[in-house]
Amino acid sequence: MDEVRDGIRAAQDSAQAAVAALEAARGEIEQARPVLMTALKGAMNPRAVSAEVELAQAVEACEEFAGLLRDGSGKFDEYLATVA
Repeated sequence: MDEVRDGIRAAQDSAQAAVAALEAARGEIEQARPVLMTALKGAMNPRAVSAEVELAQAVEACEEFAGLLRDGSGKFDEYLATVA
């Protein structure tokens, strides 16, 4: 049973690291977005609108995936509570 708990804790650690990486990526996208959009719109690039939508979708995807990882980590906590 200790091996199972250790495995679950390792999975939780991995999930937390992935969440941190996703949050960092989201932050980078949000930070770069205004600069990129200013450049694209200033250059009158026809892709400016679709790029803005794609960047917003990337931010949403990071948030959604991070939420799934957090939920999964919570399920591990629930399971560990039942076997402790």
